[in-house]
Order: sequence, then C-alpha cells, then structure tokens
Amino acid sequence: MSHVANRGVDMRRINLACIMPGENIASFSDALRRLTEAATFLYDEQGRYWFSTQPTVTKLAEDKAAEIAKNPDLATVHIEQRVRR
Repeated sequence: MSHVANRGVDMRRINLACIMPGENIASFSDALRRLTEAATFLYDEQGRYWFSTQPTVTKLAEDKAAEIAKNPDLATVHIEQRVRR
C-alpha cells in the first residue's frame, strides 16, 4: 500500500491535537471547513486533510473567475485566443 492512499490526517486526529478540555469541538470543525474552502494549498479528500505545494484546482478556478469578474474583457481575450489556436 502506498503512502498516497494514507495521505493526510483525519478529523479525529486533528481534534485530538488541537482541542483542549472544555473547548467547543464545533468551532474547530467549522474553522477547518472554512480553511478548506479558502486555503490555496489545503486539500480535503474523503475526510483526510493535508497541505501540498500545488494549489487546489478549485482554488485556481476561483482565482481565475475572480480575475475575469474584475475585468470582463479578459474573458473575451481568452476566448479569442483559444479560437485562434
């Protein structure tokens, strides 16, 4: 079995490492959910979390969409370039 199949840390281990007695577990779960939505290099797959040196595809797509939303003419330029190719 390769190490890739076991990549990352599951939520139970994250909770064990981070939460002190009396703290709200839901706060940590919510924080991790928000991080996975916003962090460029944090991956989440099948309940396991890890950082990588490669940005996530979702984050790349979101960044490109935000760039095009700021400059709608950029979408036209990209389309024209692809059509020309």
